Order: sequence, then structure tokens, then C-alpha cells
Amino acid sequence: MTQVLLDINVVLDVLANREPFAADAEAVLAKIEAGVIRGYVAAHTITTLHYLTSKHLGKAKARRVLTDL
Repeated sequence: MTQVLLDINVVLDVLANREPFAADAEAVLAKIEAGVIRGYVAAHTITTLHYLTSKHLGKAKARRVLTDL
């Protein structure tokens, strides 16, 4: 199985719907969710994403978004 290390920007492209990269990033995450590839992120990606999303969504919603991810 192919394994990929996702840069934080790939995840941010999906969460923030950042164009023009959102569609490609969503395709990568969809392949991970479908089990076609295995995806990883660096440990500091989670804490950075929590910090960035909680500034815009609040801590509780940020936690839910990241848990779903």
C-alpha cells in the first residue's frame, strides 16, 4: 500500500477550502478514507491545526473538526 506524509497545507486546503488546491487535497483525503493509500501527518501538525482552527471556530468546534478528520 502506498504511504504518504501529508504536509499541513494539504489539510488546511481542505479545511479552509483554499483554491486552487482544495479539489486536489480533497481527492487525496478521499483516497485515504477509502483505504487506497495510507496517510500520515507529523505530530506537530495536529497541534498546529488545533491552534489555527480554534482561533476561527472556537476550541470545542476545532476539536470536533479535527476528531472527524
